Amino acid sequence: MRVSVTLLQYEHGIIRQVIDVLGEMVKHNSMKKHQGQMKHIVKFLDEYLDRYHHGKEEKLLFPMAAKRSKELVPEIAKLVSEHTEARASIAKMKTMITTDSAYADGSLAAVSKQLVDSMIRHIRHEEDVVYPKTEEALSLDDDLKLIKKYEVFNAPFGPDFARLGEEFGVKLQDDVLGPGFFSGIN
Repeated sequence: MRVSVTLLQYEHGIIRQVIDVLGEMVKHNSMKKHQGQMKHIVKFLDEYLDRYHHGKEEKLLFPMAAKRSKELVPEIAKLVSEHTEARASIAKMKTMITTDSAYADGSLAAVSKQLVDSMIRHIRHEEDVVYPKTEEALSLDDDLKLIKKYEVFNAPFGPDFARLGEEFGVKLQDDVLGPGFFSGIN
C-alpha cells in the first residue's frame, strides 16, 4: 500500500458520489428541476475533480510513476488525454447551465452523460490497472515524497477543501435523490 495512491482513491469515492448523482439526474431527466444544484455540481467538477484531483495526478503522481515504470507511460498518456476531454466537457457545462435551452433540448444532459460515463470508466481503469502498477513501482521513499508534495499542492485550496468536497457529495445526494438512496450497495 502506498498512502499517496490511497489518498487519491479516497478522492475517487467523493468524485463518484457526485458523478453518480449527476448520472441519476440525467437518467431521470431531472436536471432542470435541480438547476440550482447543477451550478454547484459543475463548480465541484471544475475545482475538485479537475484542478484538485487531476492536478495532483498530472503534476505529482504520474510524473513520478512514469519515471519508475516505463510500462506506465502509455497508460498515463491515455489518462491525461481523458482528463483533457473531461476538462472540455466541464467547460461546455459551465456555459450550458446558464442557458434554459440547454436543459430543454437535452444538450446539457448529453454532455453530462458523456462525462459521467467516461469518468466512471476512467476511475475504474485507474483503480484496477494503473494504481496497482503505480504502487508496485513506487518505493516507500517515493511515497513519502509524494505525500509531502500533496500537502504543498493542497495548501492553496485551503485547509477545509477536502472535507467540504466530501460534505458537498453527501448533501447533494440527499438533496437530489433523498437520504439513503445509495444505502445497501455493496
